[in-house]
Amino acid sequence: MAATFSLPFQGDPVQLVNRAKQVAAQNHVQFDGDERSGTFSGDGVAGTYSVHGQTVTVTINRKPFFITMAVIQNHVEQFFAT
Repeated sequence: MAATFSLPFQGDPVQLVNRAKQVAAQNHVQFDGDERSGTFSGDGVAGTYSVHGQTVTVTINRKPFFITMAVIQNHVEQFFAT
């Protein structure tokens, strides 16, 4: 079952995504995309993101049953933290 949440951010979307790529690489997460949209996967979690204005919308499409959505959301928020 997919879950979607939105994260506001400030600044340039290109810089936001570049930072997300760096954080993902440091955490052994595959991250593909640009300042408009993309995908990520790692440790049994897979999802997509899209950027609209100053908001990133994230959809988690797959997760291990034993990890709560709150834990996953917290980790994903770290990728897009400004």
